Amino acid sequence: MASDTYVRVMTVTIGSRIRAVYRGFFQNSMYAYYDMQGPGFKVACGAPNSGGVPTLGKSYSYSIEFRDADNAWASNNGTLRCPPYIP
Repeated sequence: MASDTYVRVMTVTIGSRIRAVYRGFFQNSMYAYYDMQGPGFKVACGAPNSGGVPTLGKSYSYSIEFRDADNAWASNNGTLRCPPYIP
């Protein structure tokens, strides 16, 4: 969290698209459990090597951003890789 105030919103972005927004109210922390999104976040996985790794499909950047009541923010980001789609 960016400051000692309350968490206001958490945003999950995958592949430059916002996939989820969670809002808080008087919370010092926020959790998003795996089962809160049903089957998960759907993305096209692509053929083997479509993300540059021969045994995997496409890769996507992700970002998880928190904003607090003072509008300060903190984020975490990385890359996720899909299993290949082989018809």
